[in-house]
Amino acid sequence: MASSTIINIPTDDKVFESNCIPLFVGLLNDPNVKFVGTRGKKQFGLDLIGKRDRDPSQPVGIQCKLITRGTKLSEMTIRREVNQAMSIEPALTEFYIVTTATDEPAHDFLATWLAQEQGKLGRIVDIQIWGWDTLQEKIRKDPKALAAFDPD
Repeated sequence: MASSTIINIPTDDKVFESNCIPLFVGLLNDPNVKFVGTRGKKQFGLDLIGKRDRDPSQPVGIQCKLITRGTKLSEMTIRREVNQAMSIEPALTEFYIVTTATDEPAHDFLATWLAQEQGKLGRIVDIQIWGWDTLQEKIRKDPKALAAFDPD
């Protein structure tokens, strides 16, 4: 089922967010993954929300960042989004920042460090930052996500 073809990056942020829904429906095993609010409403650093295995004690937040070619996701943006997401009650057990920017090892280390910092505050949370390389790999493994991102 996996394809080696390159999946085109969406050019519209709402399309990117919408395409991420079937991906996270499959990854989280939650058919109820949905948008957080609408434009103009406070979203607390989230675009999508769901639950791991539909377990209400395992809320998961997802922030989708459409980044144009040649630019990178900044550490400042990551920290801002994580800070907003960590203010949500009930507390998230997982938080994903998914982006069309390329994967950056420094972001993986930052995600681990930020999760450890939350641990020192008494909160256990898995923080992940997935660039387009990782996203393509995940998308190819899920037929519904692949159909959303690459309908042809």
